[in-house]
Order: sequence, then structure tokens, then C-alpha cells
Amino acid sequence: MAATAPATAIGSALPPRVVVPAHPRPGVAGADARIEIELARLDAGLALIAYTTVAKLINQRGRFQPWIELPGQTLAQLPGALPVLLDPVDGVVDVVWTAERLQALQEVSR
Repeated sequence: MAATAPATAIGSALPPRVVVPAHPRPGVAGADARIEIELARLDAGLALIAYTTVAKLINQRGRFQPWIELPGQTLAQLPGALPVLLDPVDGVVDVVWTAERLQALQEVSR
């Protein structure tokens, strides 16, 4: 029997790999460095955001959006049991990264 992907809160399965909006925690480097996964604020509360391709993330969030790739199972098992929005429709999440903001993050993350 084939293994199934973990289910999201709305019942759809996550793919084996997902692209997630994320960035290094500013001012923390070296062995203490951490990645902050960006969340969406919805009327019902917070949710994780994931995309099936980098192209879909860039198309919706813009080319300056930092991201990481994770196994879908890892995302589904993060503490907090938040629902996952997979390939959200336009208008659900905001574009928050600009060239200037990315440059500022790079400067404080050195």
C-alpha cells in the first residue's frame, strides 16, 4: 500500500515538497540562526502558507519574497497545528517584500 501525504486542516494532502515564504531571523547568525516561517492572518486566525512551485510563490508574492523548500510532511508536523493554505488564491495574502526590505534583511543578517 502506498504511503499518503499528510492532510491539511481542510482535508487536502500536501505534496512531497512545498515552497514556504520564510526568512532568516534578523540579527541572529551562525549556530544560533533561525528561520521565521511567514504566516497569513485570516478572519479565522493564523495559517501557514505553502506553494507547490517557486513560480507560484513568485507570481503571487513577488520576486523579492524569501522562501525555503520543505518536505510537506515537515510543514504538516510543525508545532501549533495551524491550517495550511496550499497555493492560495490571489488576494488572500499580501506582498510584503520589496528590494529595499530584502536589502535591509541582508545587512542585519551578516
